[in-house]
Amino acid sequence: MNHEFVNVLCCVCSVEIQPNPANMCVNCLRNDVDITEGINRSMVIHSCRSCGRFLCPPWQNVALESKELLAACMRKIPGLSKLRVVDATWIWTEPHSMRLKIKITVQKEVAGGAILQQAAVVDFAIKNQQCKNCEASYAQGVWHGVAQVRQRVSHKRTFYLLEQILLKHHAHSDCINIITYKDGMDFYFKERGPTLRFIDFLEAHVPLRQKHSRKLVSADFKSAKGNFKDNYLIELVPVCKDDLISLPKELAKNSADINPLCLVKTVAAGIHVIDPQTGERHEVSSEKYWRWEFSSLMQSKDLEAFVVLEVEAIYQEARQSAKKRSDGKKMQMAEVVLAKEADLGKNDIQFQCKTHIGHLLKVGDIVMGYDITRAGWAITGAQGKAESMCRGPIPDVVIVRKDYTKKNSLRAETGGRAWELRKLDVDATADQQMNQRDERQMEQDYETFLQEIEADREFRSNVNLYKKGSKAAMRLTEKEKQRAVQEAAAAARQAKEEAESGIPSNAAGRNDKMENGDGDSDWESDGSDDEAIKLDELLNDLDIDADEAAANSVSGAVLTKEEALAAGDFDYQDPNVTAGFAAADIDVDDFDFSSPSSAGKAKNVKKAKMGKGGKRG
Repeated sequence: MNHEFVNVLCCVCSVEIQPNPANMCVNCLRNDVDITEGINRSMVIHSCRSCGRFLCPPWQNVALESKELLAACMRKIPGLSKLRVVDATWIWTEPHSMRLKIKITVQKEVAGGAILQQAAVVDFAIKNQQCKNCEASYAQGVWHGVAQVRQRVSHKRTFYLLEQILLKHHAHSDCINIITYKDGMDFYFKERGPTLRFIDFLEAHVPLRQKHSRKLVSADFKSAKGNFKDNYLIELVPVCKDDLISLPKELAKNSADINPLCLVKTVAAGIHVIDPQTGERHEVSSEKYWRWEFSSLMQSKDLEAFVVLEVEAIYQEARQSAKKRSDGKKMQMAEVVLAKEADLGKNDIQFQCKTHIGHLLKVGDIVMGYDITRAGWAITGAQGKAESMCRGPIPDVVIVRKDYTKKNSLRAETGGRAWELRKLDVDATADQQMNQRDERQMEQDYETFLQEIEADREFRSNVNLYKKGSKAAMRLTEKEKQRAVQEAAAAARQAKEEAESGIPSNAAGRNDKMENGDGDSDWESDGSDDEAIKLDELLNDLDIDADEAAANSVSGAVLTKEEALAAGDFDYQDPNVTAGFAAADIDVDDFDFSSPSSAGKAKNVKKAKMGKGGKRG
C-alpha cells in the first residue's frame, strides 16, 4: 500500500513544503542556521618562488590543482573536524592571480534531527617564502657535493637533451644551485648522498666516466669526525646524435662485424649506431667506448640540405653475422637521387646513394645529409686511412634525417612550432661572456636540437613536449585557407616551369605520383609519417571558460538521515567548478583538521577524477 505524504506549511514563512524533521523550508533553515560559520574563508599557503614547492608541510613539489595540494589545503582549514565533508573541488583561477579557491560541501545535523548540507568557498592566498634548500643555495660554503658535468665538444646539444631529461624525471629536485659554463654545468648538493644518486641517474642515460676528489674543510679529532666537500668530475662522451663516425677495426669486429662508417642514432646508456648502407644497428656500451675511444668525422654543423629527386625501394639480404632486430620497427632501405637545395637552378649535379629512411621519403622531400665528396678525410690516400674507414667504396652522400622545418608553409603564420620545451632555472657564470657570434652559435645549436626532436620519435621519448598555444592546433581560418590555395597555385606554376627545365619540384613530384597511381613505388604507404610529431604527444592544460561569480554561489539542502547516509557517494557537479573529488575520494577521518600544522597524510585517497577542462581535482 503506497503512503503519500501531505505537504505542510513552513513554521516561519508558511510556504508549502515537503515534511521534514524541522518543518522549515530551505531558505528559512539556512537563515536560521549556518553550519559553515566556523570555516575560515580566507587562508594563506606559502610557496617558494625559486623552486616552486609548497609548504604542506613539509616542503613538497606538488602541482597546482592536484589532489596532493588539495589535501594540504584542507588540513590548513580549521573548523572541519565538527563537520562531515561531502565534496571538495577546485575552482579555476588564473595562474598569475596567486589565488587558490576550493569549494567544500559539508553536512551537519541541526535542530530536530534534520541534516543540513551547505557549500562554502575558501580562498587561499599564495605567499612567497624561501624554503630551506633555497636559503642554503644563497649561502657560501653550504654545499657538500658537486657534480661537474663536462663534454669536450663545440656545441651544447647534449646538455639541451640532458636538461629535458632532468625536467621530465625531476632528477634535479635536490640541487641547491645549478651553474652553466661554456662546456658544461655544475650541480651543487647539500649532502653527498643526493650527489651520488644524481650521478647514478646520469649514468643510466648518458655514457660517462667520473673522477672523485675530496677536500677536508674541518675535523674534530676527539670524535673522529670530519667535514668534507666531495667533487665529482663527470666527462660525457664527445659523440652526439647524428654524428658520422668511423669505428675502430677491433670495435667494429666486436660489434657483429658492422660497417665501420656509421651514424649515431641515439646516445642513451650506450651509443646506438646504424649503418646507413645496410640499416644494421648496434649498441656500443660505455665500457667499450672508453676502451676504444673514437671521435666524430662530421657533426651536425656540417649537415647540408638535399632535395629528393627519385626514390626506389631496394631489398637486400641481411648478413648472417648481423645483429637481428627485435623491436619490430618499420624500416625500408632505398636508393635515392639527390640534388643540393642550394644548387637548384645553378647546376645539374646529382648524387645517388642508399638510405635507411626510405619509408619516410617521397619525391620532393628535403633531407639533411653529409656531403662526403668535400670532406678532406674521405680523399683517397689521405693519411692512408680512408680505405679502412668504410667497408667498400665511401658513399658520396650520407642521409641523416628528413627535414620537417619546411613541411608546413604556414608555420610562420601560426606562430612557429605548435609545441615548446621548458628550461631549467640556472645561473650563468661571470666568465661566460658571449659575443654575438657565440649567441648565434647557441641559437643554431638549439634549433638543430629542435629539428632532431621533430625527426625522431624514439629520440623525443625522453622529452616532454608542451602545447605552445591553441592557435597552432586550431584549424586554418578562411584567410589562411585562401593563402594556402594561392601558394598551391604558385607551386603548380613553378612545378610546370621546372618540369620544362628537367628539374622536378616538390609539387611536380607529388602530382606525378598521383597520376601514376603510386605504381612506381615498390612498397605501400598510407601517406602517414611515423616520425612526425602528432598532436597527442603534446602535454597541455585546456582552457576552462568558467563563470567565477556562479561558482561563488552557496547551495543548501535539507536531508533526512537516510538521504544523508546515501549521500556518501555524492559527487557534486557544478558546470562552473572543476569537478574532481567525490565524497568517497577523501576519508575525512584520515585528516586531523583540528591541527592546521598537522602533516598527516591521507590513507584512503583514491586517484583523482578528470574534471572539466582536463584539470585534476
